[in-house]
Amino acid sequence: MTVFEALQAGDPDQVGPYRIVARLGAGGMGRVYLGRSRGGRPVAVKVVRPDLADDTGFRHRFAREITAARRVNGAFTAGVIDADPHGSPAWLATVYVPGISLGEAVATHGPWPQERVLALGAGLAEALEVVHAARVVHRDLKPSNVLLAADGPRVIDFGISVADEASALTRSGMVVGSPGFMSPEQITGNPVTPACDVFSLGSVLVFTATGAGPFGSGLAHAVNFRAVYEEPDLQRVPNSLRAVVAKCLTKDPSRRLSVPELLEQLAVTHGGRQAVAMSLAEGGWLPEPVATAVRLRATALNIQHPSLSAPSCQAGSTRLEKGGKVSLTTKAPDLTTVIVVLNCDVRTPAGPDFDVDASAILVGAKGRVISDQHFVFFNNRTSPEGSVEHLTAGMASEERIKVDLVTVPAEVTKIVFLASIYDAANRQQTFDDIHQASIRVINPSGDHEITHYSFPGASSNVSAVILGELYRRGTEWRFRAVGRGYTSGLVGIAQEFGINV
Repeated sequence: MTVFEALQAGDPDQVGPYRIVARLGAGGMGRVYLGRSRGGRPVAVKVVRPDLADDTGFRHRFAREITAARRVNGAFTAGVIDADPHGSPAWLATVYVPGISLGEAVATHGPWPQERVLALGAGLAEALEVVHAARVVHRDLKPSNVLLAADGPRVIDFGISVADEASALTRSGMVVGSPGFMSPEQITGNPVTPACDVFSLGSVLVFTATGAGPFGSGLAHAVNFRAVYEEPDLQRVPNSLRAVVAKCLTKDPSRRLSVPELLEQLAVTHGGRQAVAMSLAEGGWLPEPVATAVRLRATALNIQHPSLSAPSCQAGSTRLEKGGKVSLTTKAPDLTTVIVVLNCDVRTPAGPDFDVDASAILVGAKGRVISDQHFVFFNNRTSPEGSVEHLTAGMASEERIKVDLVTVPAEVTKIVFLASIYDAANRQQTFDDIHQASIRVINPSGDHEITHYSFPGASSNVSAVILGELYRRGTEWRFRAVGRGYTSGLVGIAQEFGINV
């Protein structure tokens, strides 16, 4: 089985800072490639067709949509991490999802059981919550815009879908969207609101449960006519799912479920919010043939997904949003030592001396470091009692800090982990030169990731970021994603925690 399509004559070998290694697909806007950042991280790079790139109006729309899409950063979205709408060619890069599309999964392996459809629906609804909170309406939610990963679905092309077809379609009076998944108000040219995405989500769930859309197939205008004037075909949708889907597919957008209402009803049908969350967080949410296909895609990139690996592995990694929390004690009760991995991918060559350093601060009850020696960084590699140790320093993109949870001093309430640019002020370097900073918590052998958080970027004045923290709740250790930037750099963070600098 071919996982990736080889590059062909005429394909670029470099787009922006990304080395192009394979083809991923093509769409109305152009071709999508698999790229690698300088640090080796896989990304999806979408390159705009030359005829669209020559359209000044398209470039302006494309730039606006990229700006909107950058505001979206959720657990079930594949965010925009870099772009050059004015480049030659114009392009954008998003987080790469090592999986297959929902459309491919259903076409190849057939409809899904109800429990799997409910878990999918919950993940997609959470994605729409984040998209809508950023004041973006997707407008083109469909099976090919849903990628399946080990730890949940990912919605792609949010906001970009408008730019994707705008130049080609709006000139002839058509609308953005895909027949069979487009809301009646989109088809008839009425105002587009978040309710449009709810209608599309209902159609996607019907497709997943039955293998066919709720308005059949055929010529686009025939499918669109049925979507506007006829009732959806829900006969093959399982009874308990049918009632929820029907409320998404109401013709009148004001009578459809809101996204929070949809989440609640999916949770009730699935056995509660906790059941939904666990099915996504712990893996096993995908039908087995689909899980195998996702595993193959991840293996081809040497990306390990704990929730899709051997059955003896613990629960899959929990992907967090800013402010999200996870209990390490619950997720990995037998672990007494963890490794915290901090990673930064450099956006542009910011000079040969561009260095990002990882640090850890052991903080007491009053929010102050318990001693200056408990500030662990490249020049103080181990805390006095040895509970926190800086394992690596000066690496191009990744640094690791080991934490022995058993020997952490009793007065420590939390351990703060941060990334800072060395000598940022003198070198005039900021986090604007970094695609994305991330923090992961893994086991000592490195074969099991417990949790992961990606910080999408910062303003051009930020030179240090607190990415996350381990903190105590009684005898329990938890991890919280923080994502707080500092314009005053490492010095500002040190002063906040009472470190003498």
